[in-house]
Amino acid sequence: MLATHDARAVAAADTVVSLRHGVLSGEHDNGQVRTATIDGFGRLQLPEEALLLFPDGRAVVTVADGHVELHRPE
Repeated sequence: MLATHDARAVAAADTVVSLRHGVLSGEHDNGQVRTATIDGFGRLQLPEEALLLFPDGRAVVTVADGHVELHRPE
């Protein structure tokens, strides 16, 4: 286990666990399979690039056919 901000060390790691504001936000393996963490209250931390899609911090959530979709409010 290694805690770092060094991009070279991150690139060499088998698994990378990300923290944002001291909270586990997700992880990915060297194959770049990315998971997000859902806490006990149902809160999900989106990857930072996904946050740009929701600049006002709000999303419409739809659950259908066994999956969840997030959309910007109109």
